[in-house]
Amino acid sequence: MDIAALRAAGARHLIQSELLSDVVPAIDGPVFVRADGAEIFDADDRAYLDFNSGQMCSALGHNHPRVTEAVRAGLGTLTHASSVYFNAPQLRLAARLAETFDAPLSRSLFIQSGADSNEAALLFARRATGRTGIGALHLSFHGVVFRFESIAARRFLSH
Repeated sequence: MDIAALRAAGARHLIQSELLSDVVPAIDGPVFVRADGAEIFDADDRAYLDFNSGQMCSALGHNHPRVTEAVRAGLGTLTHASSVYFNAPQLRLAARLAETFDAPLSRSLFIQSGADSNEAALLFARRATGRTGIGALHLSFHGVVFRFESIAARRFLSH
């Protein structure tokens, strides 16, 4: 695998994130090609412990067999469903969550992204408290959206 060519393609075609750029800029860092469990491998097949993956990989690891099978089954049944209309898997999960949590946590909102989740959290907090102030850790990461970039006082994308 030609790492120099991959890095050159990245420089030409990707907008660089500034997250962790003070540690190792993406253009100088490893080029990852695969992962398994808690390890991620670069183009030279060097293994790294993946403390940076986010989403489900942080808790479950990459390619967890049960997660992989659940995703395959889901993709074979219903690849995507609008959050506007009901769908059977969503209704089953909402009922299961309602049985798990105490009132008033008996209703669910299923949305598409972490940014949507953060926006909904702010909206619900404002509705519940009537307050407009927001607390956040300085230089924290809450998604690559303008509102959270301004809250955290951190720039996420290179210009």
